[in-house]
Amino acid sequence: MTDTAVQQLIQFRNVTKQFGSLRALDSLSFDVRTGESVALWGSNGAGKTTLIRCLLGVTRFDGDVLVEGLSSKRRGKDVRQRIGYVPQLMPYFDLPVGEMVLLITRLRGATPREGLELLEQFSLAETRRNPVRSLSGGMRQKLALTLALLGNPALLVLDEPTANLDANTQKELLGMLNDLKRDGRTILFTSHRWSEVRALADSVVHLEKGRILERGSVSDLAPERDHVSIRFEMDSELIGRAESALRTAGFIPFTTESHITVAVQDRAKMDVFAVLRAEDIGPRNFDMEVDA
Repeated sequence: MTDTAVQQLIQFRNVTKQFGSLRALDSLSFDVRTGESVALWGSNGAGKTTLIRCLLGVTRFDGDVLVEGLSSKRRGKDVRQRIGYVPQLMPYFDLPVGEMVLLITRLRGATPREGLELLEQFSLAETRRNPVRSLSGGMRQKLALTLALLGNPALLVLDEPTANLDANTQKELLGMLNDLKRDGRTILFTSHRWSEVRALADSVVHLEKGRILERGSVSDLAPERDHVSIRFEMDSELIGRAESALRTAGFIPFTTESHITVAVQDRAKMDVFAVLRAEDIGPRNFDMEVDA
């Protein structure tokens, strides 16, 4: 392993991914330094999650991704051993939390003591006998972070880590991630929220339609970014209509099964409500997050 590979923990080299006639990733090249926190920022369909799948070596692609000098295409299993991965939404399991942690400790070459210490660190020790599926969304994300850290991986990768969480739980999880960042952990995460990027990232790779639109430090890019994120809770059958209406109006929404989030400049926030009202789309609830 070269000194350059150590300094550049991840190296993306001309990463291209084609789905039929759709080019989801178009010759992406950039590096992530050891100890750096990098945000993959962009809207739905920008290519963020596809790029993560290439990094994990779980999908075919052209180009290459190196982690500590190892190719995710040729050494996928070894690369994944070096990565702690937190999905956007942790799957439901009937296993008790404690058994789930013990299972992953064996797979990651960690010790039961390490698992217990992480549960205590993230205030989950009292849930050891509870089924994973019984946990709240926030607690499941904390458990996912616990599992990702087992074995002390070199790299922590998170896919929209706060997308399905309420505002208070978002802040709690971001606080935990910032503690890991201060400890020198290398972090790569996807996000559509500029406030989340500002809170956690050192630098930003802005993706849209599989291409890098811009890359730079958070401080350099911050003056040009939107200032308000509006998160609507609505019936799942309305999500598609709402997304279509907002895109037609020029907004870039991010959707889950029951929520839709739109980032806008403060002066345009009422325009979002006007679009939904014109389409007779009534959210059940909403909250608004203002970037500091």
